Amino acid sequence: MILDVLIDVYRYESEMPGVLGIGGFLWWLEKERGYTVGLTRGNVSREDLDDWDVFIIISASGNIPFHNKEIREIASWVDEGGILFIGRPVENFEGINRLLRVFDAEFLEEKAKSYAFFCGVPERFLKVDSRFELIRNFLGKHKINENLKAVAEIPGKDPKIAPYFLRVSNDWTVLGAAMMGNRPGVVAAIRNYGNGLVFAVGLLYMFYRWGYWWHHRELEEGDKSNISNVKFLTQIFDFFEEHCRKLADLDE
Repeated sequence: MILDVLIDVYRYESEMPGVLGIGGFLWWLEKERGYTVGLTRGNVSREDLDDWDVFIIISASGNIPFHNKEIREIASWVDEGGILFIGRPVENFEGINRLLRVFDAEFLEEKAKSYAFFCGVPERFLKVDSRFELIRNFLGKHKINENLKAVAEIPGKDPKIAPYFLRVSNDWTVLGAAMMGNRPGVVAAIRNYGNGLVFAVGLLYMFYRWGYWWHHRELEEGDKSNISNVKFLTQIFDFFEEHCRKLADLDE
């Protein structure tokens, strides 16, 4: 199914130096997934959103506020079947949290101590560290995280770059988690909101480096691989397509 995807570039700001940004991710959506991709030029209204299936807000500067009317109209659009996809902001988490709190969630200004988080825990990991069993039991069961492993922000390890945590209500299904001190914390989650969906993930650099992950997707093959970045994002959009097909069937 071809989705119509709107990207919020009005709030977008890259934390990477030079021209590095989300171009590879947009290329993947348009060329590999075959979607229609549009870009915002300002605050969005309900009228703006009605032509789109998915509204993506990633790498937001955090410094352009969501107005109360805009928040109400985004929530109304989701309630009637829209899909809201939110990644963590560059800074000023309160800016994006004003919107997320409508859906009973918020980004925490706390990051994991690892460059990756888990959407699923391979059996071999359970023998290495008891914390992996805590993570496995914490994860929800959902079509998106079936047969997934770890999702990494960047290739290799950088102690300054790591996923950020979310606080979510019980209405959300936890798709990805990492240790937050001595207990698991949410990194990725999804919830139904009316007839629509809200997906949130504490990632930033994965979208900047999406071209690398896509062109090296063979690294995810085989039982010895621990990474499932491409499979993670692929299964997210597969699920979005399924959601939109069901809505279309109801309208017929």
